[in-house]
Amino acid sequence: MIMLLAQSMGVDITPMIRFMFVCFEAFSVGVVVLRIVDAVRRPRLADLAAERRERWEAAYAAPSGHATELDDD
Repeated sequence: MIMLLAQSMGVDITPMIRFMFVCFEAFSVGVVVLRIVDAVRRPRLADLAAERRERWEAAYAAPSGHATELDDD
């Protein structure tokens, strides 16, 4: 996109600048694709944290009738 815009304005682009533009555009498209795939396929980080917390609470549950200390932090 940047290349097409620059060429349509008649700007002469050196090979190094052209390479930098192409790399930037490829990186940008890759990031967008990665975000979409991440949103569709993987569970959210909050869901993973909630599952981990539930497993921890189940494994280290306080005995019934036992007063637990509240954390002041």
